[in-house]
Amino acid sequence: MYTIQIEIPGHLAERLAPYQTRLPELLELGLLEWESQAQSAPLTEQDALLQVLAESGKVELPKPYNASRPLTTRHSAVV
Repeated sequence: MYTIQIEIPGHLAERLAPYQTRLPELLELGLLEWESQAQSAPLTEQDALLQVLAESGKVELPKPYNASRPLTTRHSAVV
């Protein structure tokens, strides 16, 4: 058995505290899910970067355009 030390945010530590004895099981399940998602849809470098930024919570990504409403543009003439 190995010992791994990690630093996690306080809010996550509070959520995990009741499951302290089951952390190896939780990590195993999370890793299996992570690997299955990675195998099902390999990401481009750009998509992987966007995913990391979004998951960090430090960057808010723009929402995709909602096609239910037509996109209007304004043109102005330069004279």
